[in-house]
Amino acid sequence: MKRLFKGLAWGLLGLVIVAAYPAYRLVWGHPFTINQLANRQAIAFLVKNPEILTTIGAIDGTVLDFHSGKLAAVGVAKRDEDIAWAEQAIAEVKEFDRAQLSPQEQITYDILLDFYGQAVATRPFPWLSSEGLYPISPMFGTQVQLAGFLQSQHVIKNAKTARNYVARLHAMGGKLDALTAEMQRQSGLGVVLPPSLLEKSLVVINDTIAAKPVDNALVTSFVERMNEASGAIVVALD
Repeated sequence: MKRLFKGLAWGLLGLVIVAAYPAYRLVWGHPFTINQLANRQAIAFLVKNPEILTTIGAIDGTVLDFHSGKLAAVGVAKRDEDIAWAEQAIAEVKEFDRAQLSPQEQITYDILLDFYGQAVATRPFPWLSSEGLYPISPMFGTQVQLAGFLQSQHVIKNAKTARNYVARLHAMGGKLDALTAEMQRQSGLGVVLPPSLLEKSLVVINDTIAAKPVDNALVTSFVERMNEASGAIVVALD
């Protein structure tokens, strides 16, 4: 009987070792295919950008939801981290011999290099921010995108997503402060939003904060979506 259990134990250990090798290559090492690498890099990119992961909407409000109460950082550190990550991603892609790939895989190869290459190409321009050329602008500035994201992309469907919406509202202040700091940093380097666009940005910002908190669209839209959500959701608002 002991020999039987010993044999089973060694067999189980062998299965674990055999399974561990492909798992290692898929998660950390050199994947078996370029498509596996693309999927792994896509997951890593989404983990680094919680708003984009919410936009996809696949796991928000589930037991796998680790992100919907967070916002991506803003600033030089985030910009440099993104560039360094893109450089590492390019190195991983180039571990594959393009000539040995199928035509479809070669397309994937080229798309990945082009996508990451755009981020790396910004390294010589230290005046750029993590948000692009102008972090604050009347139509495409992060301050506009963030408010729109919270009102339309952050879906309220259960208690978890409701609590995380409130968490994101709290985090919004820090992110907007970081945007202001980025604009001030750029100004010191000579990068200034054109006056006409600056005036329009101020109008948009003032319109956003003019209403009392209880009447602000970020609050009223939240209440409406809470009421529309199936079942009773109770959230303590500090």
